[in-house]
Amino acid sequence: MGSQAEERYRHYQAFYLRDDKGQADRYRRQVRDYRRKYGDLLAGAARASALDIGCANGMLAAFLKEQGFDQVVGIDCNAELIEQARANVEAEFHAGDALEFLRAGRQFDVIFLLNIVEHIERDRLVEFMTAVRQSLCGGGFAVVRTPNMNHLLAAGHLADDLTHFSGLTEQSLRQLAQAAGFGRTEFLDQFSMQNVKGKVKTILAWPLHKILFWLRGGSRPRLFYRNLYARLTP
Repeated sequence: MGSQAEERYRHYQAFYLRDDKGQADRYRRQVRDYRRKYGDLLAGAARASALDIGCANGMLAAFLKEQGFDQVVGIDCNAELIEQARANVEAEFHAGDALEFLRAGRQFDVIFLLNIVEHIERDRLVEFMTAVRQSLCGGGFAVVRTPNMNHLLAAGHLADDLTHFSGLTEQSLRQLAQAAGFGRTEFLDQFSMQNVKGKVKTILAWPLHKILFWLRGGSRPRLFYRNLYARLTP
């Protein structure tokens, strides 16, 4: 990673680590949120191994342990966050480059990439996602969450962080998955994943999205949620 990129990530990490007050409460809330969003998705998955790319301080790892995975592994480029993860969750954590870790040849039943692909330079996305596919066991799948550039506020979300490089839509995420060798891209039912407040916001926002895309003309996106959630299967 070049010096300018390292400087961007240093500032990003400092912002992320700026306050650890109430961490235990955040852990409980986040694990509860993961349970609502991903519990059904993992219902039929093999429970031998799971990898969390960009694991931060281990909140998703805690959920995966709760779900009964025999081996839970997390990788993050920030060593300080990894130390927090090790203190919070009994799992295997590594500080380092995710692509190098994937190239080491280990395989997993499920790989999570939650808010990761937007941090990868666009000309490296196919290489990175190919390595993700090659790191899946037979019958395994990857779970991707990334900002949806068809959302009305997507430009602001992408521009709010200097480490954001790539913005995707439903169509371009399908293209990326296909280019990386995935055979199927399945977008998750986000409405059922939301809490009551989120569902109310969606009901209010969707008519506005539809009107604006109708005024624009041409094809209209199917998904207007703030984020895209997808399961990628080789």
